[in-house]
Amino acid sequence: MKEIRKIIKKISREKNINFSDYKEDTIINQIQFRLNELRIQNIAEYIEIIESDEEEYKKLIYFFTINVTSFFRNSYVFETLQHVVIPQILKNNNYKSIRIWCAGCASGEEPYSTAIILKKILKNKNLNTKIYIFATDINNDIITKSTERVFKKESLKETKLCIINEYFHKKGTEYLLNDDIISMVNFSYHDLTSKNKPLPPESIFGDFDLILCRNVLIYFNKHLLKIAFNNINKALITGGYLVLGESEFLYSAIKDDYKVINDRLKIFKKM
Repeated sequence: MKEIRKIIKKISREKNINFSDYKEDTIINQIQFRLNELRIQNIAEYIEIIESDEEEYKKLIYFFTINVTSFFRNSYVFETLQHVVIPQILKNNNYKSIRIWCAGCASGEEPYSTAIILKKILKNKNLNTKIYIFATDINNDIITKSTERVFKKESLKETKLCIINEYFHKKGTEYLLNDDIISMVNFSYHDLTSKNKPLPPESIFGDFDLILCRNVLIYFNKHLLKIAFNNINKALITGGYLVLGESEFLYSAIKDDYKVINDRLKIFKKM
């Protein structure tokens, strides 16, 4: 346990990511998972490896800071966004604009899926709505990767063939996302639990119509949850929508401010 905490402190110090308030059991499980993959039983041996092997060190940070993701992960969520939530937002805004924040965007599949949905809706209705999609994460390496537009087949396992054919083109064993979708998303570094900088830096101000924060909050203890939900609540406009991961729940202090739109999919509306 002492050795594992040493790894956590090393990453926190060198990557400026404070894991001190994260759920320790979750982080320990992430490290143990990586040890099992490499068939290493001695934690001291692994510490020597990450101190001498930069690539392995990067992989460990990746395990710390990214959730398993794919395009249109949990298709029911995106079906509801496409047919219920986003059309209602557009109507409320007189089809002039829509502002979206994807917090904990990982390698970009979620914000790009959202961009594809919007592209389809606007095309079908022949609208010129201004779209602002801000995607943030605490891992700068992942943010850089998000803009490369190249994805493996596994990332498209929940994507309809018609969408793949329209918005991707295959190159070898990989899939390249079209430039018009890439250009719709603005990526930046942001710590969801920051008290000093509660909003995505590129967004300038909040006033988001929709915030997606799926499978991020499960890593936070009560202290960080309070900060994260406070930031989210301030950033979301009245009448805006919040989408959480299916195993996540609204923070008790703001629960009464929200109406449940779909309890199973964890979609809420700020009243």
